[in-house]
Amino acid sequence: MKLLDNCINNKYIPLLFVLLFGASCSEYKAPLIDITPNSTIVLVGNNLGSRMMHYGYFETEMYLRFPKDSLTIRNMCDPGDTPGFRPHSSRKTPWAFPGAEKFQTELAKATGSQGIFEYPDDWLNRLNADIILALFGYNESFEGEKGLENFKNELQAFIDHTKNQNYNEKGTPELVLISPIAFEDRSNEYDLPNGKKQNKNLKLYTEAIKVVALKNEVPFIDVFNPSVTWYDKGELTIDGSQLNDEGYKKFSNYIANTLTGDKKIKSEQNKTATNEAVNEKNFFWHNDYKIPNGVHVNGRRHAPFGPDNYPYEIEKIRQMTAIRDTAIWASSCTVGCTINAQSVKTRAFGAP
Repeated sequence: MKLLDNCINNKYIPLLFVLLFGASCSEYKAPLIDITPNSTIVLVGNNLGSRMMHYGYFETEMYLRFPKDSLTIRNMCDPGDTPGFRPHSSRKTPWAFPGAEKFQTELAKATGSQGIFEYPDDWLNRLNADIILALFGYNESFEGEKGLENFKNELQAFIDHTKNQNYNEKGTPELVLISPIAFEDRSNEYDLPNGKKQNKNLKLYTEAIKVVALKNEVPFIDVFNPSVTWYDKGELTIDGSQLNDEGYKKFSNYIANTLTGDKKIKSEQNKTATNEAVNEKNFFWHNDYKIPNGVHVNGRRHAPFGPDNYPYEIEKIRQMTAIRDTAIWASSCTVGCTINAQSVKTRAFGAP
C-alpha cells in the first residue's frame, strides 16, 4: 500500500504497470509538466540561472530529449533578481509586476534610472512563453528567518501575477519553481565560509518555496537537498555558491530529468554539436537581452541617435538568434526530423 501511495502522490506512471509487473514506481516517473512541440521555455531568476547561459548544458539536455519538437529556450535570469525586484539601468522602475515594491526594503527602492528597456512581461509576451522556470531564493536567503514570511508573500504575488498572464495567447503559462542549491564547503582551500550558516538559511527558503508551491499546485524542484550529497563526490563550485563546469552538468541533468520524468536521450552522438549550437545561439541572445552599452541603446542616452540606429541592429540580432535555433534543431535531430521552414521564417522575420 505504501508503494501505491508513493506512486500516486508522486505522479509516477503507469500504476497498472507497477501492479502487474512489480516494478519500483521510481523507475516510471511521469513528466513534471507537459512539453509539447514548438514550446517556448523561458528561465527567470537569479545568478544560478543566469550562469547557465555560459555552459548551455540544460538546453542541450532538453533539445536532445525532444529532438523532433523544435523547442525554443531563452534565459532571462540576472544576478540579484527576485520574484518582484528585477532592476535594470534602462528601466524607470525595478519592479517585475504591479505591487512588487511592497515586498522590498529601503535597499531596493527605485534608483531614478530611465529608459525604454522592456519589462519582464513585455519580454515574455514577445517570446510567447509557454513554460516558465523560476529560480529564486538564494539572494533572499541572506535575510534569514526574519525575512522568510516576506519572501513567501513575494513569491505568492509572483505566482498570482503569472497565473493571470497569457503570454502565448493560448492560456496561463506552465510555471515551475526551482530551489537554490546548497552551499559547498571549500573553506579548507580558500578564505570562504564553511557554509553551515548559509545552508541553514537556504534550507529554510527551500522549504518555504515548497510550501508555497504546494499551496498553489505549482510544480517544484528541490535542488538543495540533492546538491548536499553531490558535494561528497567532488568539487562542483568555484566559491561555494557558484557552480563550476561539472556542477552545471550535474545540475542541468537533474533539472532536465525531473522535468521530463527521466525521459531518455535517444542518441548521445550529437551532444557536443548541439551544445556548441546552443552556446552560439546564447551568444546572440545574450547580446539582445543583455545588450552591451545598453544605456545608449535603451537608457538615458538613447536619444537623439538611438531611435535611428538601434532598432535595425536589434531586429538583425533577433533574426540571427532565431536562425540559430534551426542549427540547434538540426544538430539535435539527424534521423527522421523535419524543420518547418515557414515556422523558422516567421520566428526570425515576423509574420509574412
